[in-house]
Amino acid sequence: MASANAHYFTHPITYTNLASLLAKYDELCTLVSELKPSFVLISETWLTPLVTDPPIPLDGYAVFRKDRHNNKGGGVCVYISDHICANFAVIPITANTGKIDSILLKITNTRLTFLLGCIYRPPTSIIEDDHSLFQCISEITDVYQHLFIFGDFNMPDIKWPLNAFQSCATSSQLLVDLLLNSHLSQLVTQPTRYRINQNPSTLDLIITKVTSPIWPISNALTLFRESDFHLL
Repeated sequence: MASANAHYFTHPITYTNLASLLAKYDELCTLVSELKPSFVLISETWLTPLVTDPPIPLDGYAVFRKDRHNNKGGGVCVYISDHICANFAVIPITANTGKIDSILLKITNTRLTFLLGCIYRPPTSIIEDDHSLFQCISEITDVYQHLFIFGDFNMPDIKWPLNAFQSCATSSQLLVDLLLNSHLSQLVTQPTRYRINQNPSTLDLIITKVTSPIWPISNALTLFRESDFHLL
């Protein structure tokens, strides 16, 4: 769980890759009732437009979704607490990220405006879609002083903390170049996925403009059945 304690951001955020929201819905409800985050971000929801919002409510939260329409898997969603919704306007931002699943939300009131994003980039993503995603992030970086982009980027070859001289695969190098050229930080430095007979990998990232964590980031042990991803 990521919990913010800066002077301009004091709202706890929980993020995880669920690999099926419906299958782990009861566990998610239990977790949220215990942690009471202001925001819950989920990648790999595996929802389709045939699944309406009533089957996946969280008491006291509004939900924003981006589902896959043609292929199995993927999908992202963001739950926002009623308290936040009562004090901020939440405005979905239209963005071209190709076939990469994304939700970008402008959250604003008279005192604070920030962008909150959730991304799922599949490991089979093509270079054209990667270009679209990173161009989108570059553009919103120019607009928003405060932004927090969470997601599963599926780029295990990047070594964190970032070294400007490391050599990566083409798509991963695009992300490295984006972070360096746009003066962005990636805050997760510990592995987020543990799978039997595989090396641990850092697939889930937090991209922001701050140069060091403005909150303590807890890479908690997974609380979900049949999941090899940890909770941020």
